[in-house]
Amino acid sequence: MGFPPETWAWAQEKADQIRKSYGRRKLNLALGLYKEMRLPYGFYECVKSEQWAPWPHEIKTANCQTNASVMYVVAEKLGLQPKLYGVTGIRNPGTLPSAFHLFVEVYIGAKYPVIIDPLQGIIGYWKHDGNQIRLTRDNDVTEHTVKEF
Repeated sequence: MGFPPETWAWAQEKADQIRKSYGRRKLNLALGLYKEMRLPYGFYECVKSEQWAPWPHEIKTANCQTNASVMYVVAEKLGLQPKLYGVTGIRNPGTLPSAFHLFVEVYIGAKYPVIIDPLQGIIGYWKHDGNQIRLTRDNDVTEHTVKEF
């Protein structure tokens, strides 16, 4: 089962807003997606509605699963060829791991794809390196350039 028409219409509206603000360059669109679609972290809406995974157009606060679905549908409408990734035990090196985490990768035509993970504070060119997610270069947005799992 795919996303409902309401989600795709909502995603198109968000994609149009991002294009208007960030232009048409794919790297700028990826940055716009990261900055404009960051949702506050929380489970309250899911608990209140008794719906663990609402459709992206219904989400007001996000956990990693709901946030990844929002990023995915808007990235699709931006033409960024998104892929969903799930990992177990993601963490900053030397800290306790989380149980499971989802994030989105987008393709912008460069050597490395771009990871977009607002809940972990990550955007940038990345590669999978053993048990690590490693950004290939520093940038002024990302808080942590290495995540272990």
